[in-house]
Amino acid sequence: MLVAQFQRFCRMLHDEAAEVHLAAASATQRAMLRQLLTQGRRLDVGNPRSSSLGSDFGRLGFALIPALRSSAPKASADLARLEAIVDLRNAISHGDELSIDRDESRSGATVNMRSYRRNRPR
Repeated sequence: MLVAQFQRFCRMLHDEAAEVHLAAASATQRAMLRQLLTQGRRLDVGNPRSSSLGSDFGRLGFALIPALRSSAPKASADLARLEAIVDLRNAISHGDELSIDRDESRSGATVNMRSYRRNRPR
């Protein structure tokens, strides 16, 4: 659930950033520009991995991943944990028990009902 919520947040943030560009465009350019900025967005069809975030926000002129890495000492570790959590999500959705065990320890997440109930949105 956390990955899905994060992915939604990233899409919404990307939409808002695109709106900044659209506000500077003429009325006749807006529809075409909106499509160019969001068409083929990797966050719409794939996981919110560093590569997807970098690609999608790069289209808007943001070097997001390098900026994150340089912003805080632990940012690289946080990005690696994001990758691990995405891998864990995929392992769960595909019923891959071996990968679940591996990714559970890599991500630091616990896969059980108690953890789910404690962390789900209310």
